[in-house]
Amino acid sequence: STLVEKIDTTAKLHIVTNESLKKLIVRYRIIGTTEWEEEEIIPVELEFDATLAGLIAGQIYEYQYVLEDDSGNQTVTEWEMV
Repeated sequence: STLVEKIDTTAKLHIVTNESLKKLIVRYRIIGTTEWEEEEIIPVELEFDATLAGLIAGQIYEYQYVLEDDSGNQTVTEWEMV
C-alpha cells in the first residue's frame, strides 16, 4: 500500500509491502508526456519512504512501481496519479 504526500516540487511515497524486497523502481512522468523518470530504491524494511524530487509544481504526475523480491520475481503495479 502507498500513502502519497506532494508538496510543491517533491512527492513523498510511504510504501508498505508484505515481503522483503531486493529492489524497487519507481517510474514517474507528467501526465500526457512520453518521457519517464526512474528512481531505484534498495529497501531495507517492509515499510519505507521514497522521495521524488525535482517535480514541477502544479503538474499532475503518474507513477508505478516495479518490485523485485529476493528470488528475482518482479511485480509491476497499476498506474496511479500524484
